[in-house]
This record gives sequence, structure tokens and C-alpha cells, in this order.
Amino acid sequence: MFKINDRSGNVILLVFAATVIVAGIFLSTLNVFGIIGEKNPILIKEFKNNFEITDFTVNSKYAFLAYIEYDYEHDKKVPLNKGIKIFEISDKSNPILISSCNTPGGANCLTVKDKYIFAAGKYLQIIDVSDIENPFITESMELSSEVFKIEIIKNKAYLSTANSLLLMDVSNSISPEVIGEFKANDAIKDFYIDNNYAFLANWNNGAVILDVSKEKIEKVSEYPGKIISSISADEKYLYILGNSLKVLDITDISNPVFLKDIPVSGYSYDFDVDNDLVYLLSGSKSYSEQYTGNLEIIKNHNTRDLKILASNTFNLDVLENLKMILKDNYAYISGEKNGLKIFKLVNI
Repeated sequence: MFKINDRSGNVILLVFAATVIVAGIFLSTLNVFGIIGEKNPILIKEFKNNFEITDFTVNSKYAFLAYIEYDYEHDKKVPLNKGIKIFEISDKSNPILISSCNTPGGANCLTVKDKYIFAAGKYLQIIDVSDIENPFITESMELSSEVFKIEIIKNKAYLSTANSLLLMDVSNSISPEVIGEFKANDAIKDFYIDNNYAFLANWNNGAVILDVSKEKIEKVSEYPGKIISSISADEKYLYILGNSLKVLDITDISNPVFLKDIPVSGYSYDFDVDNDLVYLLSGSKSYSEQYTGNLEIIKNHNTRDLKILASNTFNLDVLENLKMILKDNYAYISGEKNGLKIFKLVNI
């Protein structure tokens, strides 16, 4: 997902990040850039890798990657190893691989709570990283359905499967317990948790808003839509990304009210909202089999009168899922075959 955490609120920060994406995001390497000026990204270091990243997260010192290694011999793509890799990123110009841990069954997604990594796919595997150089699986439980996203808020874990949202009590990290489940009418492509509410991107069934504060999950409201791939919300507005980006007023959360529809060119991938700015990422494929991406920065000061401030179009090798995390003046960007990129943001 293109969810950016720990934001400074400074507009120039993410304009730089957009410029960086244009410069060098689509390489099967680990790239580190220093930014000098808005349009002058400088490559500091390049790290080759031979694996695809399915998900990642970071803190100030480490990057945690869920990965798959493939054998490409004989023109076939055969999975070899699946697991977690941990890089030390204290020196952002020189990330160092310090450990790894195989995860049987693979991991589509991961998150970190205290001294544990929660990696989820067909299994929920809890990895003890109290000794960061020697991680090991301390608990593994088979799930009823394959999980594609996991988030932990306080002592609750939220896991999305093909058509359900699972809630787990993780107050005891090595003994999680399922405490609730909501069955959706279609694939849950994304979800967003805000206070007592879960917002689901329910693919061809639009957006669904759930109250997750009670023992039994209750549906509060829904809004129709098609091909909903990403979702986010703040105190006043709900944002739904499909063939376009819809903005809804959720002041009355039981009755979302449509405000604005922003067209998206090509395939919609992801977006984020930061105060009065919306960041929209899309991709397209030409008749000549050339791939391009487009990142638009949209002013949201008046939700009924959105204005595109900037638009960057760039070449892609393939159209793949992308995710970006912003932390401590660094932008971390990943997308399966594209490796993990670390961008330093200066002149803030």
C-alpha cells in the first residue's frame, strides 16, 4: 500500500519523493538516493538482489522484508525460498543484511509488534527478533484463508483474506486468538483502521465501514463502487480508489455523502492523503507494450474544487504493486520485482 506514516506535514517533502520515483524506482535493486534540489536525485549506492519483495516495514534502525526467491532456469519461474530478511539501515547509504528467516508457506505481508514479526500468508508465523541476528519462528498457525494484509493497532491484529476481515487478540504476542470475523461479498483489496472503525475496499462491492470496537463486528454503512483497490480516511472524509478517486463526506459515518470524483488515467494503484494534499499513483500500458506510471499531487484545500498541482509520468519495466513508507526524513519504496529503494529527503 502507498501509506505514508510519520509525516512532517511539509509539502516539499512528498514533492521530492514524487521526483525520486520518476528518477529510478523501477530497478530490481536496492537503490539509495540523496536529494539535492527538487529535480536532481543523485544515486549514492546500488544494491543488487535476487528476490522479489512481497511486503516490508521499517523502523529507525531496521528494514524488515518479506521475500520470495525464484529459480529462473529453463524459462520457468519456480519458487525456491520464502522468508524474511532484515537489513540494518542506521547508515541509510549502506544497508547491511544482518539476518534472515525462512517462512514455510511464504508471507504475503508482515508487520512488527514489540520484539516479534507477524508474517502472514497461508499461515500466521510469529518470528522472535529479540536477538536481531538470529530470528526464529516461535509460533505458526494455519489460517482458514490466505492473508494479504496485516496491521496491528495496540493489541488487535487486523488481517484481510480473499473475502473476510479477521480480528485477533495479540496481547499475548506468541499466542494470538481470533476474536472476530466479518465476511465480505467480494475480495478485500485493502483496508484502513481509524479509531473504532475499519474501512474496507471491497473490490466490486464498493466501500464498507465497520465498527470494530465491540465484541461483535457490526457494519455501519457502505458505498457502492467497482474495482476498488485502495481506501483511506480521516476525521471528515473517506477516499476510495477505483477507476477514479472518490471523496466522500463521513461527518455522519452512517451516511457517507459523495463530494467529488477525480478521474484516473490507466490502472489505479495507490494513493495517500496528507492534510490538504492527495497523492495519486496510476499506471498504463501502451499498444507497443510499454509501461508508464503517473504520480499526481492534488490540492485538497476545498474538497469540492480539487486542483492538480503536479503530474509526473515515468517509464516502468512492468506494472506491479507499489508501497511507500516515509520515516525520519527517508522514503522507502518497494514493489515486488522492483526491490527496495531508500531515498534521503533533504532541504526540508
